[in-house]
Parts: sequence; C-alpha cells; structure tokens
Amino acid sequence: MKVVITGGFGFLGLHLCKRLLAIGELTSADDEKKEVKQVILFDLGEAKDVPEDPRLRIVTGDITDASECEKLIDEATAATAVQHADKDGMVIFHLASVMSGDGETDFDVCWRVNLEGTRNLLEVCRKRVGCKFIFASSGACFGERPEGPETDLTKFLPSTSYGMTKACCELMINDYTRRNFLDGRVARLPTVIPRPERNSGLPAAFSDVLREPLLGKDCVLNLPPDMPHAVCGYRVLVRNLLHLADLPAAAFADSTDRSMNLPCLSLTLQQLYEALQSLVPSARLGKVSYEPDVNLTAKLKTFHRNMLATRARSMGMVADA
Repeated sequence: MKVVITGGFGFLGLHLCKRLLAIGELTSADDEKKEVKQVILFDLGEAKDVPEDPRLRIVTGDITDASECEKLIDEATAATAVQHADKDGMVIFHLASVMSGDGETDFDVCWRVNLEGTRNLLEVCRKRVGCKFIFASSGACFGERPEGPETDLTKFLPSTSYGMTKACCELMINDYTRRNFLDGRVARLPTVIPRPERNSGLPAAFSDVLREPLLGKDCVLNLPPDMPHAVCGYRVLVRNLLHLADLPAAAFADSTDRSMNLPCLSLTLQQLYEALQSLVPSARLGKVSYEPDVNLTAKLKTFHRNMLATRARSMGMVADA
C-alpha cells in the first residue's frame, strides 16, 4: 500500500508519518489490512526532522498545480485506471492547508490552496481505483450558532475564509464518496496542542501558554484567560486519524455524511496554565499575562468551544484525559 500525507513536512504530518511507519499497516478501501510499503510526504518548503526509513519518500510541490497532484498519486488516466491501480490500494491523508490567520490575510491564496488544491487531489483519486481519502477539517466551520456544545449536525455559518473553505471541502468529499469516486472520511479537528513553534493560526495562544513557560520565557497572550476552546493533544489526534482510516466501510452505512467532530477537551488558557503549574515548579516556568485583542477574541469565539464527538466516540475514537 502507498500512503500519501499532504502537508507532510508540518507538525501533524511528521507525527502521523512516524506513527504510521511504526505500525506498518493500514486498512485499504477493500477493508483488508495491507502492509505499508511506501509513505510519501508532500509539501512546500524544506523537510526537517524526517525519520530515516527506506519506505519514506519526500516530494516537494504545490498542491494548487493539478499536474503535480497527478504525478504525486500516479499517472493513471480514467481509461487506464484499472490496469494501473496498485492492487494494494492507496490512502491519502490530506492535511495541507492555509491556516486561519493567513486565510484572513489573503483570501485568494486561501481559496487556491484549501479549495482548489483539495479538488485537484479529489479529481486524481476519481480517475484511480481504490483510494481512501482522509481529510482534516476544522471546528472553524461552525461560526455563528446557538449557545451550547457544537454537535456533528450543527449548521455551518463560518466567520472566517479558512472555515468557509473547510466547510466546502466537507461537502465535496461527501459528494465524491456518494458517487463512488473514492472512500472519503472527514475528521473535524479541534485545536491541536502544543505545537513546537508559533504559527499563524488564530488559536495559537493555546499552544503558546504551554510552550513558552516550559522554555522559561515570559509571554503575553492575545486572548482572555477565561474563554473556553476545544483542544486535543497531538498524540490523541494521530491515533484518531489512523483509527478513522482503519474503520470498515460498514461503519458509514447509516448515512451519506462522512464528517464528524473529533473528541476534545473544552479548556481555557487559565486552566491550561494552572495544569502546567501543578506539574512543573513555578520557579522554572515563564510568567503568563494577558492583553486580549478584541477583534481576534470575537473571531475565535466563532470557532469550536466544546465539540460533542458523539459519532466519533461511538466508532471507537478517544479523547485526552
């Protein structure tokens, strides 16, 4: 089996790659466990800290280029797909994305990468036989909504371009799957923490509150200390993505909806910092202070606060303790 991870040079892509190589097998679209013979990491820029493994291949490219997506997956056309398809199948983990902060800064880039790039991959899979497509969506899809937890069926009314593109991709994957072009599965992610470096995501403070004090650095956070937000650790996230890929087709027989909230914890920055203080002597930690940005706070309140992962939990996915 060949496994492709887009956004593969990033934090989540590398952790997923390492875990996948350690496990060494995955379930194909025909519901059979197959040996992972090749893992392809696809991304822009330079690959760093990649594991040494003969099964690993590094590919640098642009997801907005349809021809590069074609070469990434295979050269098969619709007329020859059956004879060229790898009998062991293929699984694609599509993590590549313009993040929420950058998406608000540049609408056109967000549209090209998140929407057109995803469609490029879907179209290549459509020409091929036996593709399983795992997509990383986001709780940013929700936007304006009633008070209370977000459910798997909460209506989407996103308040950012990033959330809009993720919501559109969920609908595309549902339809491509309904038409039997591929086997699509969508994980609606909470904010994954802690990231080792600051990024352009609007919820970056939820990693900063752990990372910076642990490095002995004082930090000023741009969100209020008491605002709840849905988060999960990266180890649990990787475990759940692999579990989602391994589920049999019968697990989705009751609905044409391929999307689900992933399990999370609803926590505030203050709760995270207090948990850190309970584990690490205060003298070793950097200090945290708060200077909330009014506009950022208003926008982030439209993101996931407390996602109920009813469907994912019923399928065996787990949350952090």
